Formats: sequence, structure tokens, C-alpha cells
Amino acid sequence: PRGDRPVTHVRNLQSPFWIGTLRHAELRCLIPATAFAEWSGLEGARRQRWFSVPSLPIFAFAGIHRQGEDWPCFAMLATDPNWLVGQYQPHAMPVILHPDQHATWLSGEWRDALALAAPFPGQLMTVADTPPM
Repeated sequence: PRGDRPVTHVRNLQSPFWIGTLRHAELRCLIPATAFAEWSGLEGARRQRWFSVPSLPIFAFAGIHRQGEDWPCFAMLATDPNWLVGQYQPHAMPVILHPDQHATWLSGEWRDALALAAPFPGQLMTVADTPPM
């Protein structure tokens, strides 16, 4: 919201700033993805790990969008990591929505939408050293 660094992840969903945005369904969006990367390891030996959902070749992150000064911008919601992502990134992971949750995220009452901000089941995901093809 302030400063010179763009916001790409929304984690503090109790913040009045983000609650104000989440209350407006027209500001919620889906961010399509095939995988996401997280860096892990010690400084100087960090490696990217790629996470995907094999049963969903294209899935969606929960996102919010706003009109920026020069162009529209968006950020993805983040939540606590599941057991798989947590092995490589212990702080957070993107909120991945199940396909049957898309409509609730896009147009549901804001408390119902907010309840979707939970870790995606780790047993439904895979991790690899390279992005999936």
C-alpha cells in the first residue's frame, strides 16, 4: 500500500486495508498457473523448487486486483504452507483454489471467500527441480 516496493503477496488478511479490498467481490480474481517456484537452501546454495498439481495442469491462485497509477495490478493471497511446501519454504505458500471454489472466490460473500485462504493439500501436489512440461 505504501512505499516503492510492489506488493505481490497478500498475507495479513486481518489488515483493514486488505479486508476492505476483499469485501468487494469485483476486486477478487483468479490467477491461472501451471506451477509455482520457491527458493530454498542456504545462502550461496539456494535452488528453485517447482510445485504443481498433477491432477490440474492449469490451476488458479486466489488473487485481488486494483487499478494502479499506470496500469491494473494484482497480488496473490498467501497462507501457511502445507507439509510439502513447508519443507522448502516454511513461511508461506500461495492460496491454490480447488475448481469448485472458483465461484465462491469470485462472487461469494467475503467471509466465505476469506475462508478459502487455507493450504492446498500437500498430497495432491508434487515438487521438482524443474518446471513441469
